Amino acid sequence: SVELEAEQATVEWNPELTDVHRVVEAITGCGFDVDEPSERSSAGPSIVTTVMLAQVRVDGMTCQSCVRSVTAALRATAGVLDAVVELEPQGWARVSYDPHQTDAKSVMEAIEAAGFDAALDSVTDVESDTALGSTSAIQSADFANTPDTMDGRAFGSDHATQPLLDMQGARAHSGSGEAAYSFSSNKSGETLLDSEPLDATGSHISTQFEVRGMTCSSCVAAIERGLQDREGIHSVSVSLLAQRATVQHDSNVVSDTTIAQWIEGLGFEAKSLDAVSRVSKVSLNVYGMTCASCVGMIERSVRKERGVESVSVSLALETAVIEYRPSEIGVRKLVAVVESAGFDVLVADDAKNNTQLESLQRTRDILAWRRRFVQSLFFSIPVIFLAKIASHMAWSASIVHWQVVAGLPLGSLLQLLLTTPLQFVVGGRFYANAFKALRHGNANMDVLVTTGTSLAYFFSLFMLSWSVFHGNHPRPHCFFEAPAMLITFVSLGRYLENLAKGNASAALSTLMTLTPAQATLIIYDGGRVIDEKMIPTELIQVGDHLRVFPGERIPADGTLLEGGSQVDESTVTGEALPVRKSRGMQLVAGTVNGTGSFTMAASRVGADTTLAQIVQLVEEAQTAKAPIQAYADRVAQYFAPCVLLLALLTFLGWVLVS
Repeated sequence: SVELEAEQATVEWNPELTDVHRVVEAITGCGFDVDEPSERSSAGPSIVTTVMLAQVRVDGMTCQSCVRSVTAALRATAGVLDAVVELEPQGWARVSYDPHQTDAKSVMEAIEAAGFDAALDSVTDVESDTALGSTSAIQSADFANTPDTMDGRAFGSDHATQPLLDMQGARAHSGSGEAAYSFSSNKSGETLLDSEPLDATGSHISTQFEVRGMTCSSCVAAIERGLQDREGIHSVSVSLLAQRATVQHDSNVVSDTTIAQWIEGLGFEAKSLDAVSRVSKVSLNVYGMTCASCVGMIERSVRKERGVESVSVSLALETAVIEYRPSEIGVRKLVAVVESAGFDVLVADDAKNNTQLESLQRTRDILAWRRRFVQSLFFSIPVIFLAKIASHMAWSASIVHWQVVAGLPLGSLLQLLLTTPLQFVVGGRFYANAFKALRHGNANMDVLVTTGTSLAYFFSLFMLSWSVFHGNHPRPHCFFEAPAMLITFVSLGRYLENLAKGNASAALSTLMTLTPAQATLIIYDGGRVIDEKMIPTELIQVGDHLRVFPGERIPADGTLLEGGSQVDESTVTGEALPVRKSRGMQLVAGTVNGTGSFTMAASRVGADTTLAQIVQLVEEAQTAKAPIQAYADRVAQYFAPCVLLLALLTFLGWVLVS
């Protein structure tokens, strides 16, 4: 393990095959300076004692706060020398303790006292050099006892541990129980020594299952507990958001049908996502086509490839829509085929483009309604002042009531002049929407707004005209303030509504931008790294090995293969503190790598990543209706007609009474 801040690394090796000096030579050959390890232990003699190492399964931890609680509880227990608690992939605590002061039962009781379930997995004797401390012993035993190693095997028990300085390194496992090493340069990204292959048997496969019925993290834990102890199962990863389970298993021992039956036996619906039968679709933007022969050339070139189901090229739209089987061909190969025909290609992301267009449209609506609200406020405030305030003030009453002509007060004339542009210019949007609704036989809120404001405006205009022509009403009853206030408040409501919708669209656009535009693909030849190439994230395929450098965002969901770092997952999980990631742990697309560099294997890409599932859930939440909202929509269908009918009946009643 490598600590960049401390400029220190801990390397495990087999003392029967090599020694510390050869390890130092390998590191200095990479271009780094190394202090002799012997200087570290010169403070005093090494005293070898027997330390017990207990490996305990901890259930119930959900975040790094839980990890800190368990760690604090263990380290506060008398006799415990040190403890390392890991949240992922399954929740483990590795505790070294003095058998003369405590035992494994006390360790489990300390975990349970912290509020978590504990199950003892193993207890082993560890020879620990007290000059180095017990933490080194735990780190050494960490890889010897972890059941979640990448290749399903463990180290032998004859490994030595020695801290070194000023180098970057990463360990790999050997299938024969011997130590194999792979040191990587954080700056150059080139593999200097090869590691053993992760799986040489060919029978260990990864199968995805669609799981329905999960509602919380307890369901996830139930599925993982129900599968991980089954014969032939190597690892289980369940995603609540994606409603999927990824199971690594031995195909010679257990089939995907049997695993699906086990999941159904736990009370959930499960279906294997057979990659052979799945057909995916990709849309490519093709540039450089000039005629129909270009279209035919692209279609013929793509159809020749194995795994292509159909291809449709549009010259006018400059697009190519291809249906293919991901198990036989990937997007990267399809892009290369079209480019080899002499055209430039970009992968079209329709979902991202549509969301960005919707966000731009929402921004225009926000600006438009804000402008209408400000304009209506500019006209309505003077109208309200003239109608409700000025006529009751001593210094302004005489001015407002001054007759311009007989029956036409100055205040009423000013209200008419201010309300007319407000009614027909600022409120013109309501008239347009109301006419569209009536043309289709509907009566919406715009119909109510235009009906109410128009009646108040034209009634006031009629009363003012009647007063002018007859002269019997020196103070005509006008209600110009009613349409002014109504249009102003409705414009404010529409502005706030679009502002809220715009914030939701902006949040969705922000989620989509979390995935980086490019990723570093590692290219192998015969098991050796020959090149590293920058590719668009749309071209990442399942199984690709990717290099992630410090400060970069993780391009896809996957498993860490080599190296280690701390990852900021706050954008996805909300966890405030960076999460330590080591080999075999799961990575989430869109999260930010810390100070370390590592290699990962992509397991879910594109629309299958956790981030894409979150975006999909947000979109569904925006479009789906809650039961109360659906009920309100049904009521709204009859609300406007009922209001208009009641208004008509009220008018007729007053006409008959008067």
